[in-house]
Amino acid sequence: MRRAEGCFAKVGLQPALFPAGYYSIDRRYTPASLLLPAEEPLRLWGVLLHEMAGYLVYKLLGYS
Repeated sequence: MRRAEGCFAKVGLQPALFPAGYYSIDRRYTPASLLLPAEEPLRLWGVLLHEMAGYLVYKLLGYS
């Protein structure tokens, strides 16, 4: 959303921002969930790194 806001602002538009995609879950703490590794955190790190790289590129291009 942050990158899109910068692109819109660059062309003179001021849209109403509304985040739609959340990465959250209802966690249940059980002995198994606390002791066994899960793949979800690794996938979310990939999403985070993708967004950070995208924000850096947009910053270098002058969009934000």
